[in-house]
Amino acid sequence: MASAKIVSINVASISNGTGVTRKVLFVGDSTINAGWISKYVNDYFAADVMDITLLGTLSSLGMPHEGRSGWSFADYNSNVKPGNAFWNGTAFDFNHYLTNSGQTMGAGDWVFIQLGINDLFSASHVFSEAQMNTHIDDMYTDLMNMISSIHSYNASIRIGVAVTIPPASQDGIGLALNSAAYDRELYVKKGLSLWWRKLLQEIDATAMESNRVYLIPTNLLLDTDNNFRTTSQPLD
Repeated sequence: MASAKIVSINVASISNGTGVTRKVLFVGDSTINAGWISKYVNDYFAADVMDITLLGTLSSLGMPHEGRSGWSFADYNSNVKPGNAFWNGTAFDFNHYLTNSGQTMGAGDWVFIQLGINDLFSASHVFSEAQMNTHIDDMYTDLMNMISSIHSYNASIRIGVAVTIPPASQDGIGLALNSAAYDRELYVKKGLSLWWRKLLQEIDATAMESNRVYLIPTNLLLDTDNNFRTTSQPLD
């Protein structure tokens, strides 16, 4: 029997949010570090009745953010890599990050977390099915650590968890990473599909939404033929 899900769509007046300004923080990997996501969101709200203020200690395309190329959930929850502004010496600490960077956030502000690509690529290549299931559980634990820390600072902050996106193509991924060890099919079928299932089971739930945690279906808004940047290369 096929699975089904009922989705409610709330339609709001275009005047909703008039005069309101929300602070927005993007935390993620190279997809955030590239700057395009924060730029597009900032551009959208420039023409809206509601305003946003982007936060972050890093910047791309003139847009503040906390995106670090090559980083994973595990990296943000450890001190393995230098430059983890959220690390307090023992754990991911949102209050530590805001205090040290001189920033504040309040009720109704947004933190978007866009991670997972770097957790899954290498793991999909070397892990067995059982190891991958354990790895997915570890990723989810790290995500929940981040969510708990954010809500320990302010329980009324809204948190958007972006569904990890698929790569454009095997050619694109192979060229970008310059390694035969990275296989698109393994990544999608052995890793990404399991992670999507975990997110749908755990985050896409009424209890989570009641706790101001929302699953953002970024993977459904992506055209893998037209929404990725392309570069012409000599024929090999």
